[in-house]
Amino acid sequence: MDKKQRGNFGEELVAQRLRELKFNVVKCNVHTRYGELDVVAIRNGVLHIIEVKARSTRAFGFEETVTQKKLRKIILAVHDAHAKHLIPKGAWCIDVAFVWLGDPNAIQIKWVWNVGL
Repeated sequence: MDKKQRGNFGEELVAQRLRELKFNVVKCNVHTRYGELDVVAIRNGVLHIIEVKARSTRAFGFEETVTQKKLRKIILAVHDAHAKHLIPKGAWCIDVAFVWLGDPNAIQIKWVWNVGL
């Protein structure tokens, strides 16, 4: 599985799990001039922008992959998506889902909710 396939598979797993957690998954792969919003979902009136990081190994830390620069790009992308009516407006937050795909029988998702700058 190459990097793109791994990312797409991770996003599909995250969207599926969010539905199980009673989120309404609005869109996946929202493209803006500032980058892509991986998964956009709503629960309890709050729009959740979920950044998905999928890896096949735990050799590298996940947390280091979501930098302040990346968070700023996500914020710009959300504003751009709102302006272009690509996603609903309202209260929103950024969440991160770290997905380990190393063992097909033991795929794990680690959630970090409401990430801030």
